[in-house]
Amino acid sequence: MYGSTPHRLSLFLLLLLCAPLLRAEVRLPRLIGDGMVLQRDTEVDVWGWADAGETVTVTFDGKTYPAEPAADGCWHATLPAHPAGGPYTMTVAGSNTIELSDILFGDVWLCSGQSNMEYSMGMVASLYEDEIAASTNDRIRQFNVPKEFDFQGPREDYGGGEWSSADPESVRNFTAVGYFFAREINERYDVPVGLINASLGGSPAEAWMTPEALRDYTGLYDDALRYRDTAYVSQVRRSDRERIGGWYAELKDQDAGYTGATPWSDPAADDADWSTTTLPALWNDTEAGDTPGSVWYRRSFEVPAGLTGKEVQLPFGNLIDADSVWINGTFVGGFGSRYVPRNYTVPAGILQTGENTIAVRVVSSGGSGGFIPEKTYALTDGTTTVDLSGEWQYRRGGEMDPLRGPTFIQWKPTGLYHAMIAPLLPYALKGVLWYQGESNVGRDRQYATLFPGLIENWREEMEDPDLPFLAVQLPNFGTPQEQPGESGWARMREAQEEILSLNNTGLATTIDIGEWNDIHPLNKLDVGKRLALLAQRDVYGDAKVIAEGPVYSSMAVKGNTAVLSFDHVGGGLESSDGTPLRHFAIAGADGEFVRAEARIEGETVVVSSPEVAAPEAVRYAWADAPEDINFYNAAGLPARPFRTDVPEAAAETGAVSSPDGRIRAIVDLEAATYTIEVDGEPVLYAGKLGVVREDGDFASLLRSVAQSEEREVRDSYTSKNAKKYQISYVANERTWHAANADGQRMDIVFRVADDGVAFRYVFPDTTTEVKKITREATTFPFRAGTRAWLQPKTEAQSGFEHTNPSYEAHYMSDIPVGTPAPGDNGWVYPALFRYQDTWILLTEADLGTTYCGTALQQYSPDGEYAINFPQEPEVFTNGVPTLNPESSLPWRTPWRIIALGDLATVQESTLGTDLAAPAVTTETDWIQPGKASWSWILKKDGGTVYDVQRDYIDFAADMDWQYCLIDASWDQTIGYDSVALLADYAKTKDVELLLWYNSAGSWNTVPFTPKDKLLTHESRMEEFGKLRDMGVRGIKVDFFGGDGQSMIAYYHGVLEDAAANGLLCNFHGATLPRGLHRTYPNYMTAEAVFGYEMITFGQGAADRAPMHMVLSAMIRNVYDPMDFTPVNLGGIPGRVERTTTAAYELATAVAMLSGIQHYAEQPEGMEKVPEYVRDFLRELPNYWEDVRFVDGDPNSHYVVARRHGDRWYVAGLNGADSAKDLELDLGWLGGRTGTLIAAGPGGTADDPSFREEEIQVPAAGSWNVSVGPKDGFVLVFEE
Repeated sequence: MYGSTPHRLSLFLLLLLCAPLLRAEVRLPRLIGDGMVLQRDTEVDVWGWADAGETVTVTFDGKTYPAEPAADGCWHATLPAHPAGGPYTMTVAGSNTIELSDILFGDVWLCSGQSNMEYSMGMVASLYEDEIAASTNDRIRQFNVPKEFDFQGPREDYGGGEWSSADPESVRNFTAVGYFFAREINERYDVPVGLINASLGGSPAEAWMTPEALRDYTGLYDDALRYRDTAYVSQVRRSDRERIGGWYAELKDQDAGYTGATPWSDPAADDADWSTTTLPALWNDTEAGDTPGSVWYRRSFEVPAGLTGKEVQLPFGNLIDADSVWINGTFVGGFGSRYVPRNYTVPAGILQTGENTIAVRVVSSGGSGGFIPEKTYALTDGTTTVDLSGEWQYRRGGEMDPLRGPTFIQWKPTGLYHAMIAPLLPYALKGVLWYQGESNVGRDRQYATLFPGLIENWREEMEDPDLPFLAVQLPNFGTPQEQPGESGWARMREAQEEILSLNNTGLATTIDIGEWNDIHPLNKLDVGKRLALLAQRDVYGDAKVIAEGPVYSSMAVKGNTAVLSFDHVGGGLESSDGTPLRHFAIAGADGEFVRAEARIEGETVVVSSPEVAAPEAVRYAWADAPEDINFYNAAGLPARPFRTDVPEAAAETGAVSSPDGRIRAIVDLEAATYTIEVDGEPVLYAGKLGVVREDGDFASLLRSVAQSEEREVRDSYTSKNAKKYQISYVANERTWHAANADGQRMDIVFRVADDGVAFRYVFPDTTTEVKKITREATTFPFRAGTRAWLQPKTEAQSGFEHTNPSYEAHYMSDIPVGTPAPGDNGWVYPALFRYQDTWILLTEADLGTTYCGTALQQYSPDGEYAINFPQEPEVFTNGVPTLNPESSLPWRTPWRIIALGDLATVQESTLGTDLAAPAVTTETDWIQPGKASWSWILKKDGGTVYDVQRDYIDFAADMDWQYCLIDASWDQTIGYDSVALLADYAKTKDVELLLWYNSAGSWNTVPFTPKDKLLTHESRMEEFGKLRDMGVRGIKVDFFGGDGQSMIAYYHGVLEDAAANGLLCNFHGATLPRGLHRTYPNYMTAEAVFGYEMITFGQGAADRAPMHMVLSAMIRNVYDPMDFTPVNLGGIPGRVERTTTAAYELATAVAMLSGIQHYAEQPEGMEKVPEYVRDFLRELPNYWEDVRFVDGDPNSHYVVARRHGDRWYVAGLNGADSAKDLELDLGWLGGRTGTLIAAGPGGTADDPSFREEEIQVPAAGSWNVSVGPKDGFVLVFEE
C-alpha cells in the first residue's frame, strides 16, 4: 500500500514559493477558496500574502491558528489532520478578513498531462449524456487550473480558477477521465474527491518539468534557456503570425470558392460539373490529390417538417484540418484544427422543409484533408436525425505549398510546470493521475528516462518521495497494419512502462478502447475506472482488487512453439469473444516477424507459426492500432502489449570519433538521431536522420540490422584549384546498417576527421525501378546561444530576367540561430555558426546526377535547421525537368558536412573536397590555373568589341596574365570569325581566350547570346568542337536555373563535354560548386556570390562591400573556388564610388581563391598604381600549395597566409568602419624579413595611394600592425 498520508511541505518550500511583492491586504492563493477540498488524514498548509510583519490568523473548526509571517510578506499556517467530512468554514484575518465556506476534507488528486486528460465531459457528451444528467454530487469537485505558461520561473499563484461541484452544467468542464475516476473512488469509499485539473492539449512531458530536471537532456535544457529570452519568444510569435496568417490569406485570395461571381457557400452556386465522392473520406483518394489547400464540398438533403422552425444540432465528426460550414447560405460553424469533435448548433429558421443545401470548405495545411471516416455527420433534434454521409460533390478551391505549423510556445520545456504546477506545490495531495505521451511519440528512448524523471522531479518539488503516480498507457490509434512491423506508438507504450521501476506507480492499459481514426477516443469511462482499480489496490490498500490485465513475464521455447507466461492473470486468461487470440507475431533468428497462431493453455499462451521453425521472439499488439483486441483476463482487463525482443541500447546506438579523439559523433538509430560532441560538449544535439521515399519511410522506426566496426579511411590527392596542392584526408568511419518498419534497407555512414563530421545515406539494394525521395529528414539542431552568418537563397525565377536563384545575396551576420530567412527558399551553403568557442560550417559534397542541390529551410524553430529541396522552377526545362532526387538502386546521397573546431580549423579545413568524388581523369596537364583580364566588369556591354578585346589581350600580356575573358554577345558584336582572329593574336602574346555563353533554355528570359547552344550533348559537342578549332581555351557559362536534380545533371554534362574538348569552365549565375572542381579539374571557378560586378551597379552595394568581401572570403570561399572578380585599384567608372582602400583591394587578390582570377581592373586603372604593385600582381602565383589562417572575425576582419614554393603571402582585410590594431601570430615566419604593401597617404577611390616597406617578424613570431577602416595590406616573404 502506498503511503496514504501525504508529506506536509516544509516551511522552506512555502517561503520559497512566496515571491516578494507589495501587498496592501491579506490575500490567499486561488486554490484556497470557497468549496475547496483539503486532503484528509494529514496536516495541511494554508498560506498567503500580507504586508511584511502583519499579524495574520487562521480560524478553522472553532480553533484559531496564528500564521507564521515572513519578512517578505508571505505567511503560512498549519491545520491539523481531519478525517473525511465537512462542510467547514475558514476565516483568515489580518488588516482585512476573508471568509471561506463549504470546505471539505477528502482525497485530492492532481490530474495532468495532455489533451486526453484535458478532454472534458462536454467534449465526450455524445457518449455520456445520461452520466452528465445524473452527475449532481457535491462531494466531487474540480479546480480547473488556467492554461498558462511561464519560462521565467515558478509562479506564486494562478491567474484565475475556482472550485466547482459536479452537476449537469458544471461537470461539462470537468476532466472526463478525472471525473469517472473520482466517481469510482467516491462511490467505493464515500469520501469527497477533489480534482485539480492541470492539463493542456498537445503538451510534451518536458513542458511539465523544472529546468534542473532537464539538465541531462541537452536539447530540452537548451530550449528552456532559449525561451527565457522574451525577445526570442516575441520573434517566434511574430514569425508564426506572419507565416501562418500569410498562408491562410494567400489561400483565401486564390480560393475559387470566394473569387467567383457566386460564392460556393451560396445555394445558387453552379456545381453541376463538380466531381462526386462518398463521404466521410479524405480527399487524397479523389481527383483533388494530396496537395495542401482547400476543397469545397456540397450536397442537397431533405429535411422533414419536424426539424424546421427550431434549433437543431449538427454533430459533424472530425475534419482535417479546418472547416467552415454553411447551410442554405448561412454560416453555422467552423473550427480551426483537427482532432476536436465538431458539434455545431443550427439556429431556428435556417432549415426549410424539403430540399436544403450544405456547403463545407475544408482546409488542410499539410497534405490531404477531408472528413475522418467512421464518424457521425448528421442533423438531429434528439429524436429525428438526417444522415449527411453518402454522396457529395466537391471541387478544389485552392492549392498551396505545405505550411509548417505554429511553434506552440506553450509546449516548450518548463513553461507549464512554472505556471500550472508550481503554484499548487504547497497543496497536500493524495496522488497524481497522468495521461500523456502522444506528443513524445518518436522520442521513446528519451521518454523512457524522461517520464520517470518527471515523477521524481515532482516528488522532490512536492517533498513527498512516495507520492502515488498513476498513468495511462497510450491506447490504439492510427491506420491498422496489415502485417507485423515496427510501431512508434508501441515503442512509446513500452517506454511508459519504465515508470514501474519506481515505487508507488501504476499503469492503466487502454490498448482496447482507442479509436484508429481519432487520437482522442471518446471512451473515458473505462480509463477512469482502470485508474481507479489501480488506486483501490495500491493507494487505498484493497489487495484483493484485480487492477490490471495480463502482463508478460517470461518465454520458454518448446520445439517450434513459444510458451509465454504472465503475471496478473486475474482468475484466468481469456479470449473475450471465444476466437483465437489476435495480434501475436513471432520471429526466428532472422528477426522477421510474421503473424502467429496463439492459444491459451492454462495460465500460458502458446504461440507458433509454420513459417518459423525455431522461435526466438514474440510480440503482442506491437502496432499503432491493433484492432479488435481479445486477449483479457477473467476480470475483463486487457493484456498489456509487449515484445520479448527488447533491444539492448548498444545495438541501436554507437559512436565514431576523430583520429585525435576530440570530435565524437553519436548515433541513436532507434530514435533516428545523431549528436556531435567536441571535447565532450554537445555542439549539435539530437539532429534528425533519414529520408522519406515514395515507397518507404526511412526517417522513423528504424532498427539495427548490423553495425560496422570503426575503420580508418585515408585519401590523398592534388589540386591546383584548392587552398592546398597536396591534400591528405584521414578519418574514422562507421556504418549503421538499418531497416525501416517495412524491412527496406538503408545504411547511414558517418566519417569523423579532425576538422569535422560527414554523413550520408546509402541504399544498398539493386533495382531497375526508379525510387524517389520526397523529403530528407536531416536536421542540424544548434545549442541555445549559437550565432549564425548566413546568406539567404533568393526565390526561383525572381530577379534580373528571372535568373534567380544564383547565390548572389548579402550575408545576414551574427544573427541568433532560429532567425527566419527572409524568403521561402531558405539559406544557402556554406552556413557558418559559432557556439561558445566552437565554429561550425555546414555544406554538402559529392553531389552527383542523382540528387538535387539542397539548402537550409527558411524556418529553423529553436535553432534546428532542416534540409530544403529546391523550388519547383529550379529545373532544366529542355529535357526531363526532374526537381527532387530520384534514382534506381544502389543509391548514395551527398555527404552532409559539418566542419568543427576553432576558426582556424574551419578556415583551413578541406572537407569540401576531401569528400567530393575523385577526379574523373588524371590527364590534366592541359588544365592550368591563372589570372585573366576582363573588360565587361568596368566597360560593360559596350566593351565587347574587337578593338577593346585586343587591348585587353595586350593588357593581360603586359601583366603576365594567362587569360582574357570576352563576355556576353560576342557572337553578335565581334563574331566567330573575328574571335578566331583574336585567339590567334592572343597566342602570340601567350594569352588564351575565354568566351561567355548563356546557359539558358527556357528557364530565364536573358536575351544575351550565344544562347541555346549547350542544351544537349550533341549541341555542346558541336559548339565546343568549334571553339577548340578556333583556339579558345575555356568558357564562362552564365544564368543557370537553380538546384533541381536535372539542373545539377546539366552542370555535369557541360563539364564532361567541355573536358572532352579541352575547355576550362567558369560558371556564373550559378550554384555552389560543392567540391565538383575536384571531380572535374577543368572546373576552374564559379561565381555563386554577390561579386564585384554587383558592386559596380550601385552605391548601396559599394557601401556594404568591405564587410561583404570579408564574409565572402571566410564563408563562401572556404571549400570552393569563388569568381568574385576582385581587385579594383583605379576606381569604378560612373556614379559608384568604391569605399575600400586600394590596399584592401590589392589584398583580395590573395585573400580570395579562384582557379582563374578575373580582375576588376582596366588598363587605365592599372596605370595609376606604382610599378611594385603591378609587379606584385604579375608575380602572384597562379595556384597555392598551402594555407594558414592567421586571424579573423566574420564581424570585422580576415588575415590569411598562402604559400607557393618557398614564398609566403599574407593578406589582411579590415571590413570594419574603425581601425584595428592586430597582433598577428606569424610564428612559422619568425625572424624572416618581408615586404609590406599597404595604403599610402592621401589616396582616394580614383587615385590610389600605396606604400612599400621592409618589415621583420620578431623571432617570437608576433607581429603588430594597425589597419585602417576598410583598409588592407599584403606581406610577401621569401625563403
